[in-house]
Amino acid sequence: MTTNYRELAIEFANKQASIKPMSAAEFAQCVREAELELRKLDEPAEAVTSGAPELVCDPKRAIKENSVTCAVCGESFKVITKSHLLSHGMTPEQYRELCGYAKGTPLIAKSLQRTRRAKMQDMKLWEKRKGTDSGETPAPKPVAKPAPAKKEKPVATPVNEG
Repeated sequence: MTTNYRELAIEFANKQASIKPMSAAEFAQCVREAELELRKLDEPAEAVTSGAPELVCDPKRAIKENSVTCAVCGESFKVITKSHLLSHGMTPEQYRELCGYAKGTPLIAKSLQRTRRAKMQDMKLWEKRKGTDSGETPAPKPVAKPAPAKKEKPVATPVNEG
């Protein structure tokens, strides 16, 4: 059975117009909106949600020197976080795929990425780990000596004179 959404929408708009006077433009808008909503109600939920979100900006220009623009909503950030992408209902991997980015592309401003890279190179964590990776046992850490036990003061006993 095929449903004629337009006829149902016109019927709905006529009932609305009998309650509240409408101009021709308002009536047409009411028919359009009602038809769209009726279609959404009748279609399976998977078909409605399966469509990829539309991009509001060019992903090639989204990663800039001092900011990263979310291609889905257009907001600017220093880092596009997992929690922000969850607000759009997607994972970072799905976002990269949607935007056409390579698998490991960082979703971070270029200047912040350089700063973090320089900081990590200054820390040289890989050299600190070499001692444990090469089979050498690192020097034992000095153990703190326990504090000396407190001596109990003798309790003075009252002397009864008498």
